[in-house]
Amino acid sequence: MANFHYNFFGGPCVGPGAPLAGFPNPIALTPAQLINAQLRLGIYPGGWVADEINWRIYAFCIGCIAVAGGGGPAIPGVPPGVGVAVGAPVAGGAANLPVSPVGAGVDATEKGQIGYHMGTAVGGSILPFMATVGPLPATQWYSFHLSRAIINGGAFTLAGGAPDIVAFAVQPTGPGAATVHNWVVWENKGHCVNFGGFAAIAPALAQAQTLLNMTSIPGNPALGIVGGTPVAPPWVPNTHIASQVDTFFGNFRVQTIDPPTKSRKSITLSPRQSDAFFRAYYGFLIEAIKRRRTQRRYDGRLFQTAEYAKKIRIGLDDRIYRSLGKAGLSRAVAKATGQGYKNSKPETIYVDPTGISVEIPKSWRSGPNTKANSSIMKALHDLANKIRPGGSK
Repeated sequence: MANFHYNFFGGPCVGPGAPLAGFPNPIALTPAQLINAQLRLGIYPGGWVADEINWRIYAFCIGCIAVAGGGGPAIPGVPPGVGVAVGAPVAGGAANLPVSPVGAGVDATEKGQIGYHMGTAVGGSILPFMATVGPLPATQWYSFHLSRAIINGGAFTLAGGAPDIVAFAVQPTGPGAATVHNWVVWENKGHCVNFGGFAAIAPALAQAQTLLNMTSIPGNPALGIVGGTPVAPPWVPNTHIASQVDTFFGNFRVQTIDPPTKSRKSITLSPRQSDAFFRAYYGFLIEAIKRRRTQRRYDGRLFQTAEYAKKIRIGLDDRIYRSLGKAGLSRAVAKATGQGYKNSKPETIYVDPTGISVEIPKSWRSGPNTKANSSIMKALHDLANKIRPGGSK
């Protein structure tokens, strides 16, 4: 199965407020990487974790052309040139990312749900590139769907509406402590075919900016408001980001805004507070894995995993999993994530830097694997080669 290519004009952004430069352009995101981002962001209310994981997997797969035998998405394998809109027209709109026959036929409400899951997959995957924190050792992005952050004690000031993702740059080092360096807000818009085939990104960026500040970090309500009295100054987001999975001059769009305020100093949490933050982030995986647990080794590292829809397997580094219900979780996270993850088989296995893994079937191999899919991919490649900026042939 082909990878998803994300192009940036003028080069990609590195760090809040930084110029557009610094890492490969375009970025190729594998299906395993996309699904990993989508699953680790979920709301996951207690008792519904398994149902939501399956729902998100199905929504992502339905959003793209199904690959025979694997049931997964087929995504253009060639990055589009400037002015080139890849894909075929859908529902009278302009050419766009290929949509499955199911995705093309559903009503607006259902299409919005399908598009949302594609949007969170893309947004969660490119966040580490767009919001790079700089040369801070062992710092990773811990991303929450906003609702999950709030359920876990995060307190935020909203001015109408709500964005999708809040992500924290956290360094899980020291004697059981963790340092939060900064945080960003991200609004994702999904797989869209609007009037003329274009979807405005300005409303998405405005929605990202409706989150004004944070008074409590997930897992640590005592850092924010106690008995109605603020005990810590509100922390303004370092960056507001919006992404759009549509075609804009043949490419997918990201925009960022850095608030015109000085970044707040990093906060070092106590060991207890650190454990609470990481428990808020990883906690859903206990319910996700425990009843169908199977061990796997990825690049020699042991993971506790569970299989879900379409034979997709989600997992967690064993050292983190075994520490979830205990004190000292922060130390376990630091030891596990500090070694990094090789990801030597990116087409089928992706381990996020925070230690969450996704494995997809080998039948979802890169590129076309059927005659029908071969003709689809050939048509996409021909289109990318023949259409030039300034109009079609």
